[in-house]
Amino acid sequence: MKVKLLKRASFLRKVFDNTNAGQKLYLFGLVWMLFALPVWLVSEKYSVYYLLLGISAFSIGLVVEGIIFFSKLWDYKFGKIIISGIFSAVTTFTIASSSATVAEIVGTDPSKFPYAITLTSFLLFPIFAWIILQFSALTFFVFHTMLVPLYWLYHQFRAMPLVRYSLRLKVKPPKERFMWLLVFTRAIAVGFLISNTQVLGKFNKDYLTGVENNISWFIYNFELYKKSHCTRLNEQERFGYINTKLAVVGTLTTDKKYLFSTRTCVKIPSE
Repeated sequence: MKVKLLKRASFLRKVFDNTNAGQKLYLFGLVWMLFALPVWLVSEKYSVYYLLLGISAFSIGLVVEGIIFFSKLWDYKFGKIIISGIFSAVTTFTIASSSATVAEIVGTDPSKFPYAITLTSFLLFPIFAWIILQFSALTFFVFHTMLVPLYWLYHQFRAMPLVRYSLRLKVKPPKERFMWLLVFTRAIAVGFLISNTQVLGKFNKDYLTGVENNISWFIYNFELYKKSHCTRLNEQERFGYINTKLAVVGTLTTDKKYLFSTRTCVKIPSE
């Protein structure tokens, strides 16, 4: 009995020593998801927590492996060009999406509301992070899971004594440990993330609605003025100037919603 326990402990130690942080998270998530089934037989409520913990570990594992991948890619000039291009594209897309959101709220040129655009960019970041995670998951699925047999054959070929002698390879190439186990867990991780896309679609819609409500509150309270030389139709109206003749008018309705419109700015007649 003690010998078996020592062997299992030795195996677990090898797994721990020969895997990176992302791979450890994969295995951690797999263990928690396997625990979810027997827990479900006892308590369905607590089994959901185990399942969510496993999915979270898978997600974080993909992020960590993505960081490791990009850090290795950054060591090459061509990799720096690719990463810089991706960063520029994401930044441009974020600013464009934020500007479009603000323009949809106020109904006019959003360049007059730079603080609202900046805040919108921060609030939209979780959605963009989720999209990037989905893209990374698909990338890992295609380039790692589907091509892993070729990767394995390539390393086996390079490890052959005749090939190493022909190519003058003095050091035997490193062998990835527990490769098939990690391929299996990566496939599960990607499968869960992709299957949850439709489930989280409703959350994304609700989140975007919340972003629009918060940005509307911010514009009304911080970027529009109470005092104005324009004619006010009620006490709730506030103004933001587009030019000398045109203004954005924000008002608070009785049901606590913010409405914005454009109006020709007419001076208040002097008494």
